[in-house]
Amino acid sequence: MTKKQKKVVLDDYENEILEAYENGNLKPSKSSTDYRLIARTTMKKNKKINIRISENDLSALQRRAAREGIPYQTLIGSVLHKYASGLLKEMTLTQGQTSSLLIFGLNISFLTKKSPP
Repeated sequence: MTKKQKKVVLDDYENEILEAYENGNLKPSKSSTDYRLIARTTMKKNKKINIRISENDLSALQRRAAREGIPYQTLIGSVLHKYASGLLKEMTLTQGQTSSLLIFGLNISFLTKKSPP
């Protein structure tokens, strides 16, 4: 049994690029930069760390990782990477303000506590 392939619809710009490729008009970049090597080096995990966190936090991370189907160490590394690269940011809310936060595809809602008078 063969799958029927969907016909891809290209816009004018994409058709121009495809035509240039098929005619052999595209040339490799003169840049000697090896982007694959840069990507491998950037994402290389070459440092080990030890951290102390509460048992409750570790359990919560392990449960969340299990729901996502990934090892909890990978989840922790991903959160740290996103924070370090600026993709995960802190939020400051005023008292009594409700907010939602999307983390790993999970929508988390929370309400800030009002401080006692």
